[in-house]
Amino acid sequence: MEPAADGQLSFIYKVNGTQQEFDAGSRAWFSSFLLALERVSGFAASTRVPALLAKGGPQAVLTEIGNLSADYVRQIYFIKLFENATLPAPLLIKALDQARNEISTDYSLAQVLLTIAQRYDLNDEAQRVAFLSGANKLHTDYEHARVLIELLKRPNLSPQILRATLESAKSISTDYEKGRILTTLAGLSSFNESEIATYLDLASAINTDYEHSRSLIALMDHQKLSPDAVSQVLKSASSINTDYEKSRTLIAVNESHNFDEKQIATYLSLVDSIGTDYERSRDLIALMQQHKLANDSVGRIIDETKKIGTDYEKARVLTEAARRYEMQGTLRDAYIKAADSIGTEYDRNRTLAAITKREMM
Repeated sequence: MEPAADGQLSFIYKVNGTQQEFDAGSRAWFSSFLLALERVSGFAASTRVPALLAKGGPQAVLTEIGNLSADYVRQIYFIKLFENATLPAPLLIKALDQARNEISTDYSLAQVLLTIAQRYDLNDEAQRVAFLSGANKLHTDYEHARVLIELLKRPNLSPQILRATLESAKSISTDYEKGRILTTLAGLSSFNESEIATYLDLASAINTDYEHSRSLIALMDHQKLSPDAVSQVLKSASSINTDYEKSRTLIAVNESHNFDEKQIATYLSLVDSIGTDYERSRDLIALMQQHKLANDSVGRIIDETKKIGTDYEKARVLTEAARRYEMQGTLRDAYIKAADSIGTEYDRNRTLAAITKREMM
């Protein structure tokens, strides 16, 4: 095949090296050869898909996709279809089902699903179910997560779809990708607290302390939670092993203004599980800085200082308590007893001086 003088293609047809006439039979063979080549390579998809659409509409393209021989080519045809036509809802669902059934490569299937997410609102429940069904077929954590995230970005997700999406995310083994899904969900205005148990169930399945804590922190940063929900967050945080990450979560509880003083026992039990004096003291200080606590709660914080071994950190908590709260009666007695337990003279004296200064104000 080469250009002729008139600008048209000139065909030279040979069989076993001998030139033959390029007759109707030869043309039929060459046509079938090009079709077979196209179905494994997709080299002419840019012109062929529009031609199929013009001839038989989207259904003609879907039918041809069923004849293709490679996932990459199927991906190209699906994407060209969505670029050149807007499918009605029933046909879009059919395309989603076909992509799920006929594409086995994660990357190619994910590309098709992401293209659909970019071009369609998916505001119909049946479309969302079909989209999620396609996502469930993905085995690669990265592809699975980014497709689920696209679904989560849809407005007004039904509780059933939201729950099913989080259930789908449980099959993801990479902690980072699980965390990415949860932090995306936490930032959505459509998040419903009724799904908190499912959210925390997935968060608790994260083994990396950093990803676990950031998923909990994201929830508190973006959502106003009920006391019961915060209790569930604190319970989830109890499975975090790293002192810093556990402490970071407790700080976030305070800063998000989701903390209710009725939860102080749960909060302090988490503080007890922290082995590092610095992290323990900063969590107690944060509690006093962010909230106006009742005397009983202040007394419990003072009592907690018994478990702090470092004189400096113990003094830091006690002086903060003296600065913010009036020490009288049994509370004053508990404070002085805690101060007297400090071995370093400098830290003991400054702790006692703090209560004296408060009383002179």
